[in-house]
Amino acid sequence: MNSPEGLHEDEFQRRLPVWCALTSFFLDTELTEDEVQHIAAVAQQAGYSPPEVEQMLLRELVPVFGANLLSTAGEWAPWPNSFVEDRMRQWFARSCHTNWPTGVLVRPMLRTDWARLKQYLTAAELEPSR
Repeated sequence: MNSPEGLHEDEFQRRLPVWCALTSFFLDTELTEDEVQHIAAVAQQAGYSPPEVEQMLLRELVPVFGANLLSTAGEWAPWPNSFVEDRMRQWFARSCHTNWPTGVLVRPMLRTDWARLKQYLTAAELEPSR
């Protein structure tokens, strides 16, 4: 399967656990250090670099889940993986991809948590392979 952006099914499946973990950024709760470490471990296991994870967060997830942070009654509980998968399939099936204005409003809200996650991702990249 190809998306309009050329995302093959194997790449979609590789990204899915990372997307599911990253949706924690969009819940109406504070991310704990354990959650940040878990997200980093999932991204590392999938083999993504910090810039790739950042692009997934900002360009793929913000347009789909960012509005939750703008809602006065946002979602508090994690979304089921099947829900994340369905929403991402819908997003990639669209012919037009934009994250404005949601992206403009939500990106500043993610900066602190992204900086925390990036520290773990970068530290893991610097660790020697065993």
